[in-house]
Amino acid sequence: MAVQGVLISSLVGMLSLVAGIALLPIVASSVGTAPYGLWIFLITLTSFFGYGDLGVYSAIVHFGSRTRAGVGQYSMSQLMTAGVVWSVLVAAVVVPIYVLLGWLFARSHAEILGMSDSTLMLLVALGGLVAGMAVTRPFSGAMIGAGQLLLDKRAHLVTLIFRVVGTLIAALGFKSIVAVAVVETIATALPSLMIIPYVLRHVAHLSFRRDALRPLGMMLGYSAKSLLTSIPLGVVVGGGTIILGLVQGPVQVTYFSLANRVASGLRTVLAWMLEPFRSALSRLAADDRDEHVRKARSLSFAAMSLIATSAGFIGVSAFWLVGIWVGDSMPVDVIATTVVIMMGGLVLESLVTPLILTGDTMGRPGVFLAPQVLWAALFLLLGPWLGGLWSSVGIAVAASVPLLVAGPWYLYVAWKRLDFSLGSWWAEAVLPTLTLVLPALALALVALWQCGQSFPWAPGAVFAAAGLATLFRIRHRLPIADLKSTLKVRM
Repeated sequence: MAVQGVLISSLVGMLSLVAGIALLPIVASSVGTAPYGLWIFLITLTSFFGYGDLGVYSAIVHFGSRTRAGVGQYSMSQLMTAGVVWSVLVAAVVVPIYVLLGWLFARSHAEILGMSDSTLMLLVALGGLVAGMAVTRPFSGAMIGAGQLLLDKRAHLVTLIFRVVGTLIAALGFKSIVAVAVVETIATALPSLMIIPYVLRHVAHLSFRRDALRPLGMMLGYSAKSLLTSIPLGVVVGGGTIILGLVQGPVQVTYFSLANRVASGLRTVLAWMLEPFRSALSRLAADDRDEHVRKARSLSFAAMSLIATSAGFIGVSAFWLVGIWVGDSMPVDVIATTVVIMMGGLVLESLVTPLILTGDTMGRPGVFLAPQVLWAALFLLLGPWLGGLWSSVGIAVAASVPLLVAGPWYLYVAWKRLDFSLGSWWAEAVLPTLTLVLPALALALVALWQCGQSFPWAPGAVFAAAGLATLFRIRHRLPIADLKSTLKVRM
């Protein structure tokens, strides 16, 4: 059942969030904000080069799921082999380009970093290895497409333990950014190294025949459209780090990453909550379109309520939590303000993320391309200017405010192109979320105004208590039954 996939995905996502938040200030204070900012910049840059394979992973999940449903044109082995060959060819091109650009950035900040050329090149080379790990993505796609999400996420859980222990040893024991980078590079490779033997034994096999690339045209026809929709989101999510690195330097990258780690962690939890349903929804879309739409609406409620409650608590507690988290050695007010703005942006984002999944699983990838491009374009227009003026706060504003403009366009596309009933969506997803969150948020803001200075923990406590009380009072009006039915869907 999907419930197991959701639970383990959400567990790993939450643990990753907590670990990332806890580790970042420890590493930054141990190895230095500038060196760590450089490594964050290099790792973020790899995410953009990861788009070079045109999203073939999503095609393997989609068409592999259809093969499992008995309506697929190619076997899982054919899909995975084509994906591996394509990914290797792409990596041979993009990794050298990544190394060149990474080196140019690192070398331009050598003075403030205080690092030798050999150390800089070693960090860039490790980043190149991370970028090259994209060649293993088709194996993970085959696992998900075959319905083996649990095994894939267990590998990520083991990797998380390794990452936490290894990073602490590297930062506190060696106090070396190179040691930290080595640990994170190994952690990137570890999940794939763990699942590849299982995939080759039980899911699919590699067959490098003359026609190995025959499914590729169909796969890229699907994945390229889906990727075009995800690239603008990637530009917004990762572009802030790149823009800030270029206009402010690696030290500001570290400060921004402290706030961005919270937002990215919540975004990861949301993605890992929804991802288990990609295979199931693709299969439902082929069998029963009406049921597919009903499940999509219940997932919208789950996504919005999760993000709205989490963002509300973090937002009203941000200055208190950030002060405890980073101490006096970093600009608490700047980081906390950035967190608050990002939480607002995440709430808006949670309205549209399930809609994109709905389009993808209907076989309509790329249907939201136009509003995605508008969001990214406005961010790229505002980001360098506001980032130069207000540093991290400016980047957060540039990423969040454009959603107020692009959001209505997303809804129009969902209604017009996907035949997605906005009235049902409002009644079953948005209104229950607002009913759950708004009273708690109002009381928390009153607490913040009345006693925020004397008792900085009070707004968060009021929000949590009021939220639980509201949940208890309106529990019979929430679409819990629909959500339970969705969780029982077979992956």
